[in-house]
Amino acid sequence: MTDLRAQLRRLIVPILDLRPGQDLDAAWTAAEAQVRAGYGGLILFGGSLPELPERLAALRALGPHGPPLIAADVERGVAQQVVGG
Repeated sequence: MTDLRAQLRRLIVPILDLRPGQDLDAAWTAAEAQVRAGYGGLILFGGSLPELPERLAALRALGPHGPPLIAADVERGVAQQVVGG
């Protein structure tokens, strides 16, 4: 059963909410825990362009099954989610 749970966890992509008003330290800490636990990726909401590449690279290095997928909802352009994008 544990193996099935691990496989199913890889299909889940929780939110990484970096929008204004959020506790950013808590968001990054939660994201690190989710990636280490084997979740398949994260969907990014918010953040600032200067910090994202380095922080996301660090997250991608934590994936136990390889780098997690990093996704964003950008139908109106990257600036919809990322400040300075």
